[in-house]
Amino acid sequence: MSLNVVAWVSVTLFLVHEFEEIVFIKPWLRRHRNDPRARRTAFWSFADTTTSTIAALIFEEYVLFVIIAFISVSMGNAALLAGLLVPYALHLVGHIIEALRLRMRTISVATSVATLPWYIYAVLHLAQGAERGVVDTAIWSVVFFVVIAANFGFIYAVKPHLNRWIEPVPN
Repeated sequence: MSLNVVAWVSVTLFLVHEFEEIVFIKPWLRRHRNDPRARRTAFWSFADTTTSTIAALIFEEYVLFVIIAFISVSMGNAALLAGLLVPYALHLVGHIIEALRLRMRTISVATSVATLPWYIYAVLHLAQGAERGVVDTAIWSVVFFVVIAANFGFIYAVKPHLNRWIEPVPN
């Protein structure tokens, strides 16, 4: 399978997973507002965030994902894309572990279970095809763990400001 196909299938499945979060986060939070387990999820910090703000933040992540995929395909650098998919796949594992730990269906666990096999396949396939394979994939994975962590810091910092700008409180 070509790098191009792997990249754009990965981008598409990223959207499927993120759409599940956009669509179901607010109903899930309302449905579980009295469940103490829900308060232990990462999603609880979005209880006072509008759906529009959540979608805007996810759009920013999507743009970052697409830019990296595009650069990877343009340069023919399979390890670059594989390095991005490793932390993303681990994020999916985190959703699954969270649901198991809390013993409840959490947001995005369905698409995490459904798409994780693709990302595992994609990373293994891309790492095999990369010039220095596992080494370059590992290096890019570390780079993207740092980039994604910094991006999450940015998202959490800008979230309240964006929320007020998108849905200002009436006077």
